[in-house]
Amino acid sequence: MPGKHEVKPETWRKWIRLILENIREPISSEELYSRLKEKGVAQKRVDSILAVLEEAGLVKIEDGKIYFKIEKTSEASIVSEVKHEEYPKSIEFIDCIHLSKLGIESRSGSKLYFCSKYEITIGEEAEICFVCKYRTPRSGGV
Repeated sequence: MPGKHEVKPETWRKWIRLILENIREPISSEELYSRLKEKGVAQKRVDSILAVLEEAGLVKIEDGKIYFKIEKTSEASIVSEVKHEEYPKSIEFIDCIHLSKLGIESRSGSKLYFCSKYEITIGEEAEICFVCKYRTPRSGGV
């Protein structure tokens, strides 16, 4: 039987999504805590999630600011070489040797994908693949 304060996996996933949505642009720790407190996420939970994301190399925390660590520069060079209409419109169209369809849906109904490079499962609404510096095409296309 789960302990009194044990958190369900789906709750952790919800909180992680909230954090990722709020750090698309650099944000101060205090601002992030404030935004997530309004949504019922305790600061100690935010700190736990940020520690895991930082250890995984996905975020950087420096001078009280939180940043995505994934470099956007590689994406800019890819986009400049591709016609605008050829740019992937969703994660489903991303061609990457590290990304694979799991063939199942999340509880919210979105398709799930697995990134072997970061060893994470992500939903189809995730935009992290659009800025990933490790994206490697299978077929030579984007």
